[in-house]
Amino acid sequence: NGNGAENAKHDRFLASLCSGFGQYHSLKHKSNPKPYNGISINEIESLMQNPKDVPKERAQWFIPTNVKSRDVLELRAIAQYFALWADIDEPQGQTFVEMFSKACSVLPFKCYGYTSKSATVDTQKARLIYPLDYPISGNDFEVLQKVLNNKLEAAGIIPDRKTEVANQICYLPNKGVFYDFMENPFDPLISLDDLGEEYHNELQTQEAQQAEINKRLTHSFNKAKERIASGTLSPIDAYNDNYQVTDLVELYGGKVRGERAISPLSESGNAQMRIVDNKLLSHHGSDMESELGKLTQGGKARLIDSFDLFKFFECGNDQNTAVKKAGDMFTTASGASITQQNQRNYMES
Repeated sequence: NGNGAENAKHDRFLASLCSGFGQYHSLKHKSNPKPYNGISINEIESLMQNPKDVPKERAQWFIPTNVKSRDVLELRAIAQYFALWADIDEPQGQTFVEMFSKACSVLPFKCYGYTSKSATVDTQKARLIYPLDYPISGNDFEVLQKVLNNKLEAAGIIPDRKTEVANQICYLPNKGVFYDFMENPFDPLISLDDLGEEYHNELQTQEAQQAEINKRLTHSFNKAKERIASGTLSPIDAYNDNYQVTDLVELYGGKVRGERAISPLSESGNAQMRIVDNKLLSHHGSDMESELGKLTQGGKARLIDSFDLFKFFECGNDQNTAVKKAGDMFTTASGASITQQNQRNYMES
């Protein structure tokens, strides 16, 4: 009934959503782990009207899920999401009011809007939050974030696409040199049903992309089982020759964005991996802390190849286990696995 629906909506606006302070606030931080806080949509509305004024490194953020985590794989698997959101870092000369008006026109649903800490009169950067009519899964959230960004971009508002990852943090109202906020209180809440056609089209596109990746991975696995030249007795070289690092990074939960990628371990959602010659040069702090791949000579990044991903995600980052497991996948012209052939060569020597 009407009262039941209104009560359910009231409960959703009071749900405790994952929140923290500063980009390094994490339960998994190596030197300073902190439990996450909670904040409701109602509290965000109050904060929007009475924003704090603190440096960004101490600013409050939220992820619109009731699961207190920044682990992207966990969030995709078990989280429920209570809102969609957009980050507009490049207003392209438009005022905040103009962008909010366009957003309400193309997406006529309840929306909270506020300018970012770094907004100025000339560059009115902003964020938009769309409370959902009912919670959705982490996977559906990522699909709908893509749909939302597509619709905003078609209307002439250029969003930052990093919001399409389930663990990306959204900074909350924080007063800077220029601050403004708006809401459209009488519009209905957005739901998956309202974006049904776009949702299914985007889902089909993503499923087709995933099917292509799976096809390449299957081909790589089948190639790995074929005999290789007896002179190639390095399991690491054989693995790297047969597997594309971009396929594996997506297999393990990351995202490829053109010539850059987001680490499966990332808690920022930023594409801080550069793809170079079937390797990843990572500046993700999470990769550094987890010791994924090899430390570069300058000590400021990690160099990650296909074997490194295999070792980390399939073998507990144990080198000996990974070398043996990869060696068992490949056979030489004599029919022996690389591991067996290397053992024979060692015995003979």
